[in-house]
Amino acid sequence: MPFNKDIWTSLALLAFCFVMIAASFDVVSPDFGMLSPTAWPRAVLALLTLLSLIYFVNSVRSGQRGSAFSLKAFLIKYRNPICCFIAYFVFLITLPLLGILIGGILLVFVMLTILGENDIRHLVLHAVIATVSISILWCIFTFALNVRLPRGSILPAMF
Repeated sequence: MPFNKDIWTSLALLAFCFVMIAASFDVVSPDFGMLSPTAWPRAVLALLTLLSLIYFVNSVRSGQRGSAFSLKAFLIKYRNPICCFIAYFVFLITLPLLGILIGGILLVFVMLTILGENDIRHLVLHAVIATVSISILWCIFTFALNVRLPRGSILPAMF
């Protein structure tokens, strides 16, 4: 019987949990009687491991046969999330050049365009939403929280 997608997902989650639990033993604990820095991560990992085990058992019990994997069907089904991840990685790569203002505005605009309508009225609305939202976030971080965000090399003299 071929494995279904739920079994593969639960096995991947279990492998992730075991790797993270093993990595938590490399964290150095302080000697001054405080709660260990690994206490909360291990508690969350224990809960995630338990939920992944339940997911695995339910997946095996369901007895559903897995269908053959098709890369074309996968890409068609998950086109929007894949495009959004690519846009985000392009944003991260270009962050030193564009900075948070230009890069953030472009990221939000591209995400809204990927996920929403693409006619001229909606494109203008996407541009306004992107500009206003990133400008408000930039003002909050810069003036209220006194956090310096990446300026980029295109507009370094402005900020």
